[in-house]
Amino acid sequence: GVGYGWNAPEMANNGVDPAKRGDVFRENLAVIRDLWSDDVVGHKGEYTSFTPSWSLPKPVQAASRPGPPILIGAAATKRTFRHVLELADGWYPLTGPTLLEDAARLRAAAHEQGRTVEVSVCEMAGQMAGVPWYCDEAAARQSLTDLVQRYADAGIDRMVIGVPVDSVGHLEDGLAVLAELCAAARRDGDRSTASSVRG
Repeated sequence: GVGYGWNAPEMANNGVDPAKRGDVFRENLAVIRDLWSDDVVGHKGEYTSFTPSWSLPKPVQAASRPGPPILIGAAATKRTFRHVLELADGWYPLTGPTLLEDAARLRAAAHEQGRTVEVSVCEMAGQMAGVPWYCDEAAARQSLTDLVQRYADAGIDRMVIGVPVDSVGHLEDGLAVLAELCAAARRDGDRSTASSVRG
């Protein structure tokens, strides 16, 4: 997944004008694709410049674009969806109350262009201050289970769910819950395994 950046001081510290982050994103993404596909790449652009360079090993090449699939992690805006359809292979948002409607809008726009897009979702369950981990409280576990099933039924391709890392035991508890969720997630009531659930 790639994104435009959201932390203005962090961007400024790296020499990026936050007001131009979309233009920087487009140029850097094009450079990355060149590095993935061409043997030697030199670039002199408005935001990025380097002498002829090699990037090895090359990633597996897809039929449609060089390199692995690119998912844009950003809010559901017209710009994001335009970039997903023009530059990328899918969308990688955080979960939210309008996610399913937003994903349906994106997929409808992709369908009009004769293509499909992947929608992978990032769920922050347990990672926010004051929110219990799904492996610590039954209510939090049930809430996550319901969310995973709802997204699987709606055709979300993959969910990425954080795990606790404060101790090995806590990590193992979280992974055990995610293993059960992965086995239980079903799509369209056909009882076949649906979206991937990854920790």
